[in-house]
Amino acid sequence: MEIYIINIIKEQYGELTKSFKVMADFIFENITQIPFLSIKEISEITGLSSATIIRFTQYFKFKGYPEFQKNIQEILKKEITPMKEFKESILQTGEEETLLDDVILQNIEILKKLPNENLKENFKKALEIIENSGKIYIVSSRSSYSLGYYFYFMLKEFKENVEIIISGTEDYTHKLLYLKENDVLFTISFHAYTDFTYKIAQFFKKRNNKIICLTDTLTSPFALISDCALLSKNGEKTYSFVGAMTILNALCIKLAKLNKENTLESLEKLKEIAMEMKVYL
Repeated sequence: MEIYIINIIKEQYGELTKSFKVMADFIFENITQIPFLSIKEISEITGLSSATIIRFTQYFKFKGYPEFQKNIQEILKKEITPMKEFKESILQTGEEETLLDDVILQNIEILKKLPNENLKENFKKALEIIENSGKIYIVSSRSSYSLGYYFYFMLKEFKENVEIIISGTEDYTHKLLYLKENDVLFTISFHAYTDFTYKIAQFFKKRNNKIICLTDTLTSPFALISDCALLSKNGEKTYSFVGAMTILNALCIKLAKLNKENTLESLEKLKEIAMEMKVYL
């Protein structure tokens, strides 16, 4: 249960009492502080009684707050900072001749660990949200920008209603101006999470738009406010995005297959335009 408790709370959020929702919101917003806060301290911050906090943890099948607190602590222990591992791999001494082979093998291991029931379930959920949406907005920044642009470029090949939001440009506010209630946001962000991407996510959240995130952990700020979280661990030693890229590829292929006739027609038109405009050598 330690891996999925955050998801379980999110899934049952709508059924919670008013006081339990206050506790759930506090956990989502202060997840990293839970291991260091006593029941009394949480009670003073939230205004909830100690008995309510204990009942909340018991509602989710824990014996009490200490067991719940330990569970959260175990989750956070597994949250490895990728850049720290990346730096350590650079400082390590070893056979330079085998470096390429080592990185390839590490990427293979990432892909082997990628498939799981939680990802498969949320993959289907993401497809359903996108298929039932109006416009798809994509936002990613810094090291995740290339992933976001790739996803945008691939979707734009066969879907008209796709927008990418880029930090540092003034026109993104004009794009947000025409946001409709059935539009969806697809965020891509990994530790360390970027402020711009999170602000855009909050903008959509406040307007009750659906949010899908591609991120690294269930405790990331994006997973906590999203309707659907697709999880992919980056390579700890190589900071590789091979897992995330694989998920995006799979989404593009499946979405294209769901509208096969329109996809093939769009690709053929695109080919004709490219030939007419002499886009390629």
